[in-house]
Amino acid sequence: MKLYRGIKSSEYIEHSEAIEKTFKDGWKEILKRRETGDFAYPEDLNDTIVELFKKQPFLRQYFTDNKVVANQYVKDESGLIIEVDVPIEDILNNFIIEFQNYSKRKEKFEVTYLVHSGVLFENKVKWGLKVSS
Repeated sequence: MKLYRGIKSSEYIEHSEAIEKTFKDGWKEILKRRETGDFAYPEDLNDTIVELFKKQPFLRQYFTDNKVVANQYVKDESGLIIEVDVPIEDILNNFIIEFQNYSKRKEKFEVTYLVHSGVLFENKVKWGLKVSS
């Protein structure tokens, strides 16, 4: 099944272990404090929080099965399109499938597919990942 993702050119980077480690380390510090009941903003972790927020989009990727929708985003944002061809069984095992615009489902039935970037890049050859403008 062909899946597509429109993304701004400036937002596209390949998943890496360094990004994954930074993300886990940063969240670990935040969660330790919250576990103790300290819900105040941790000013001393501000730089970490800003970095986590910037990297957050790289750890998960939302795809659509509607190429027209993805291409419109690419056109509007002067971006890139990511295309993969994923067997349905792999979609069921590796993606979170969600309804999009559920309240408008009768007029425009849309589904999104969420995948962790690490899984996407582990399977990039198998799924024939292509990036183009």
